[in-house]
Amino acid sequence: MTIVHIHIERTGGVFLQDLYKKKYKASRVIWYSTRDTLFAPLDVGPVSSTVNWKLKTYAFIAERLPIVRQFLLKLRTWRRKNNETKTEDISKKASVVIGHFSVAQVLPFLSAKENSYRTVIREPLERMWSHYCYWRKHKGDIGHRVVPVFRKDMTFEEFALLPELNNYQTGAVGKDLSIYEYIGTTDCLSKFILDTKLSNSSDELPPINHFSSKLPNLSAGFLQMFKKVHKQDYRLYNQIKTKSTKAL
Repeated sequence: MTIVHIHIERTGGVFLQDLYKKKYKASRVIWYSTRDTLFAPLDVGPVSSTVNWKLKTYAFIAERLPIVRQFLLKLRTWRRKNNETKTEDISKKASVVIGHFSVAQVLPFLSAKENSYRTVIREPLERMWSHYCYWRKHKGDIGHRVVPVFRKDMTFEEFALLPELNNYQTGAVGKDLSIYEYIGTTDCLSKFILDTKLSNSSDELPPINHFSSKLPNLSAGFLQMFKKVHKQDYRLYNQIKTKSTKAL
Protein backbone atom coordinates (compact mmCIF):
# COMPACT_ATOMS: atom_id res chain seq x y z
CA MET A 1 0.00 0.00 0.00
CA THR A 2 1.20 3.50 -0.89
CA ILE A 3 0.16 6.70 0.87
CA VAL A 4 -1.07 9.19 -1.73
CA HIS A 5 -1.13 12.73 -0.36
CA ILE A 6 -2.86 15.28 -2.58
CA HIS A 7 -0.90 18.40 -1.69
CA ILE A 8 -3.04 21.44 -2.38
CA GLU A 9 -0.80 24.47 -2.61
CA ARG A 10 -0.46 26.67 0.50
CA THR A 11 -1.85 24.09 2.92
CA GLY A 12 1.22 23.24 5.01
CA GLY A 13 2.70 20.86 2.46
CA VAL A 14 6.38 21.57 3.11
CA PHE A 15 5.89 20.84 6.80
CA LEU A 16 4.06 17.59 6.01
CA GLN A 17 6.72 16.57 3.47
CA ASP A 18 9.30 16.94 6.20
CA LEU A 19 7.31 14.68 8.53
CA TYR A 20 6.83 12.06 5.82
CA LYS A 21 10.56 12.14 5.11
CA LYS A 22 11.34 11.66 8.80
CA LYS A 23 8.98 8.70 9.18
CA TYR A 24 9.70 6.94 5.89
CA LYS A 25 12.94 6.37 4.02
CA ALA A 26 13.58 9.54 2.02
CA SER A 27 14.18 7.68 -1.23
CA ARG A 28 10.74 6.07 -0.87
CA VAL A 29 8.94 9.42 -0.57
CA ILE A 30 8.14 10.27 -4.19
CA TRP A 31 7.44 13.89 -5.05
CA TYR A 32 5.64 15.17 -8.17
CA SER A 33 6.63 18.51 -9.67
CA THR A 34 4.40 20.45 -12.04
CA ARG A 35 7.52 22.11 -13.49
CA ASP A 36 8.90 18.93 -14.99
CA THR A 37 5.75 16.75 -14.70
CA LEU A 38 7.88 13.96 -13.25
CA PHE A 39 7.71 11.75 -10.19
CA ALA A 40 11.07 11.42 -8.42
CA PRO A 41 12.35 10.75 -4.88
CA LEU A 42 11.99 13.73 -2.57
CA ASP A 43 15.66 13.55 -1.57
CA VAL A 44 16.65 14.66 -5.09
CA GLY A 45 14.02 17.39 -5.17
CA PRO A 46 13.70 20.61 -3.18
CA VAL A 47 15.11 21.04 0.28
CA SER A 48 12.19 20.38 2.59
CA SER A 49 12.67 22.06 5.95
CA THR A 50 10.67 23.48 8.83
CA VAL A 51 13.66 25.41 10.18
CA ASN A 52 12.65 29.07 10.18
CA TRP A 53 16.07 30.51 9.37
CA LYS A 54 16.31 28.29 6.26
CA LEU A 55 12.87 29.37 5.10
CA LYS A 56 13.75 33.01 5.67
CA THR A 57 16.98 32.61 3.71
CA TYR A 58 15.17 30.98 0.81
CA ALA A 59 12.48 33.68 0.82
CA PHE A 60 15.19 36.37 0.72
CA ILE A 61 17.00 34.71 -2.21
CA ALA A 62 13.82 33.96 -4.14
CA GLU A 63 12.65 37.56 -3.99
CA ARG A 64 15.96 39.44 -4.45
CA LEU A 65 18.16 37.05 -6.42
CA PRO A 66 15.86 35.33 -8.93
CA ILE A 67 18.81 34.27 -11.11
CA VAL A 68 20.14 32.09 -8.27
CA ARG A 69 16.72 30.58 -7.78
CA GLN A 70 16.44 29.82 -11.51
CA PHE A 71 19.80 28.06 -11.45
CA LEU A 72 18.72 25.92 -8.50
CA LEU A 73 15.44 25.05 -10.24
CA LYS A 74 17.27 23.96 -13.41
CA LEU A 75 19.71 21.90 -11.38
CA ARG A 76 16.82 20.25 -9.58
CA THR A 77 15.07 19.42 -12.86
CA TRP A 78 18.25 17.83 -14.23
CA ARG A 79 18.68 15.72 -11.10
CA ARG A 80 15.03 14.67 -11.11
CA LYS A 81 15.15 13.57 -14.76
CA ASN A 82 18.06 11.30 -13.89
CA ASN A 83 16.10 9.81 -10.99
CA GLU A 84 12.60 9.66 -12.45
CA THR A 85 10.17 7.07 -11.08
CA LYS A 86 7.90 5.80 -13.84
CA THR A 87 4.19 5.74 -12.99
CA GLU A 88 4.04 1.97 -13.43
CA ASP A 89 6.79 1.57 -10.80
CA ILE A 90 5.41 3.93 -8.13
CA SER A 91 3.38 1.33 -6.25
CA LYS A 92 6.50 -0.86 -5.97
CA LYS A 93 9.01 1.85 -5.09
CA ALA A 94 7.06 4.41 -3.05
CA SER A 95 5.86 4.42 0.53
CA VAL A 96 4.48 7.94 -0.01
CA VAL A 97 3.56 9.95 -3.10
CA ILE A 98 3.00 13.65 -2.57
CA GLY A 99 2.79 16.67 -4.85
CA HIS A 100 0.71 19.27 -6.61
CA PHE A 101 -1.34 16.80 -8.61
CA SER A 102 -5.08 16.32 -8.79
CA VAL A 103 -6.67 13.06 -7.72
CA ALA A 104 -7.70 12.46 -11.35
CA GLN A 105 -4.03 12.34 -12.36
CA VAL A 106 -3.08 9.48 -10.06
CA LEU A 107 -6.21 7.33 -9.67
CA PRO A 108 -5.59 5.49 -12.99
CA PHE A 109 -2.39 3.89 -11.65
CA LEU A 110 -2.87 4.16 -7.86
CA SER A 111 -6.32 2.80 -7.06
CA ALA A 112 -8.12 4.09 -3.99
CA LYS A 113 -8.95 0.54 -2.88
CA GLU A 114 -5.32 -0.51 -2.69
CA ASN A 115 -3.76 2.73 -1.42
CA SER A 116 -4.31 5.29 1.34
CA TYR A 117 -5.48 8.66 0.04
CA ARG A 118 -5.03 11.77 2.17
CA THR A 119 -5.24 15.54 1.84
CA VAL A 120 -5.45 18.76 3.85
CA ILE A 121 -7.92 21.58 3.14
CA ARG A 122 -7.57 25.25 4.07
CA GLU A 123 -10.15 27.98 4.60
CA PRO A 124 -10.65 29.14 0.97
CA LEU A 125 -10.06 32.88 1.41
CA GLU A 126 -6.93 32.38 3.52
CA ARG A 127 -5.54 29.86 1.05
CA MET A 128 -6.24 32.13 -1.90
CA TRP A 129 -4.50 35.08 -0.20
CA SER A 130 -1.45 32.91 0.48
CA HIS A 131 -1.52 31.73 -3.15
CA TYR A 132 -1.63 35.35 -4.35
CA CYS A 133 1.26 36.45 -2.09
CA TYR A 134 3.42 33.56 -3.26
CA TRP A 135 2.55 34.28 -6.91
CA ARG A 136 3.46 37.97 -6.52
CA LYS A 137 6.73 37.29 -4.67
CA HIS A 138 7.87 35.01 -7.51
CA LYS A 139 6.42 37.17 -10.29
CA GLY A 140 4.25 34.30 -11.45
CA ASP A 141 7.11 31.79 -11.58
CA ILE A 142 5.57 29.17 -9.30
CA GLY A 143 5.35 25.40 -9.55
CA HIS A 144 1.62 25.19 -8.91
CA ARG A 145 -1.07 23.11 -10.59
CA VAL A 146 -2.49 26.30 -12.14
CA VAL A 147 -0.26 29.32 -12.80
CA PRO A 148 -2.06 32.54 -13.81
CA VAL A 149 -0.16 34.82 -16.19
CA PHE A 150 1.74 37.38 -14.12
CA ARG A 151 0.65 40.99 -14.14
CA LYS A 152 2.30 43.30 -11.64
CA ASP A 153 -0.76 45.50 -11.16
CA MET A 154 -3.21 42.64 -10.64
CA THR A 155 -5.09 43.12 -7.37
CA PHE A 156 -5.98 40.31 -5.03
CA GLU A 157 -9.64 40.81 -5.84
CA GLU A 158 -8.92 40.23 -9.55
CA PHE A 159 -6.67 37.26 -8.86
CA ALA A 160 -9.10 35.56 -6.50
CA LEU A 161 -11.90 35.62 -9.08
CA LEU A 162 -9.88 34.34 -12.07
CA PRO A 163 -11.91 31.53 -13.73
CA GLU A 164 -8.93 29.13 -13.75
CA LEU A 165 -8.73 29.36 -9.95
CA ASN A 166 -12.43 28.73 -9.26
CA ASN A 167 -12.96 26.07 -6.58
CA TYR A 168 -9.25 25.31 -6.67
CA GLN A 169 -9.25 22.82 -3.81
CA THR A 170 -12.26 20.85 -5.04
CA GLY A 171 -10.55 20.64 -8.43
CA ALA A 172 -7.59 18.89 -6.81
CA VAL A 173 -9.46 16.65 -4.36
CA GLY A 174 -12.43 15.76 -6.54
CA LYS A 175 -16.01 15.35 -5.36
CA ASP A 176 -15.88 11.71 -4.27
CA LEU A 177 -14.58 12.00 -0.71
CA SER A 178 -15.21 8.32 0.00
CA ILE A 179 -11.83 7.44 -1.49
CA TYR A 180 -9.97 9.32 1.27
CA GLU A 181 -8.84 7.60 4.42
CA TYR A 182 -7.89 10.91 6.04
CA ILE A 183 -8.77 14.52 5.29
CA GLY A 184 -7.67 17.31 7.60
CA THR A 185 -7.74 21.09 7.75
CA THR A 186 -4.82 23.44 8.33
CA ASP A 187 -6.46 24.87 11.45
CA CYS A 188 -6.54 21.32 12.91
CA LEU A 189 -3.24 20.16 11.47
CA SER A 190 -2.01 18.72 14.77
CA LYS A 191 -4.98 16.33 14.81
CA PHE A 192 -4.26 15.25 11.24
CA ILE A 193 -0.64 14.54 12.19
CA LEU A 194 -1.69 12.45 15.19
CA ASP A 195 -4.45 10.56 13.36
CA THR A 196 -2.14 9.63 10.48
CA LYS A 197 0.64 8.76 12.98
CA LEU A 198 3.07 11.14 11.30
CA SER A 199 4.06 12.22 14.79
CA ASN A 200 3.40 11.20 18.37
CA SER A 201 3.38 14.81 19.54
CA SER A 202 0.42 17.16 19.26
CA ASP A 203 2.79 20.10 19.87
CA GLU A 204 4.31 20.01 16.37
CA LEU A 205 2.92 22.89 14.36
CA PRO A 206 3.86 24.24 10.93
CA PRO A 207 6.33 27.14 10.73
CA ILE A 208 5.46 30.70 9.87
CA ASN A 209 4.76 31.21 6.18
CA HIS A 210 7.44 33.65 5.05
CA PHE A 211 5.79 34.37 1.72
CA SER A 212 2.51 35.77 3.04
CA SER A 213 1.41 38.85 4.91
CA LYS A 214 -1.70 39.57 6.93
CA LEU A 215 -4.97 39.28 5.04
CA PRO A 216 -6.14 42.85 4.25
CA ASN A 217 -9.58 44.30 4.88
CA LEU A 218 -11.84 43.39 1.99
CA SER A 219 -15.17 44.84 0.95
CA ALA A 220 -18.39 43.07 1.82
CA GLY A 221 -19.28 42.99 -1.87
CA PHE A 222 -16.08 41.18 -2.80
CA LEU A 223 -16.41 38.70 0.05
CA GLN A 224 -19.94 37.87 -1.03
CA MET A 225 -18.78 37.35 -4.63
CA PHE A 226 -15.79 35.25 -3.52
CA LYS A 227 -18.00 32.90 -1.52
CA LYS A 228 -20.38 32.59 -4.44
CA VAL A 229 -17.63 31.83 -6.97
CA HIS A 230 -15.88 29.36 -4.65
CA LYS A 231 -19.00 27.80 -3.14
CA GLN A 232 -17.81 24.24 -3.82
CA ASP A 233 -14.58 24.91 -1.91
CA TYR A 234 -16.53 26.35 1.02
CA ARG A 235 -18.83 23.34 1.02
CA LEU A 236 -15.79 21.07 1.03
CA TYR A 237 -14.00 22.99 3.77
CA ASN A 238 -17.04 23.19 6.04
CA GLN A 239 -17.77 19.49 5.59
CA ILE A 240 -14.19 18.48 6.42
CA LYS A 241 -13.88 20.93 9.29
CA THR A 242 -16.95 19.35 10.88
CA LYS A 243 -15.68 15.81 10.45
CA SER A 244 -12.05 16.77 11.00
CA THR A 245 -9.70 13.92 10.07
CA LYS A 246 -12.06 11.02 10.74
CA ALA A 247 -12.26 8.35 8.05
CA LEU A 248 -15.04 9.20 5.63
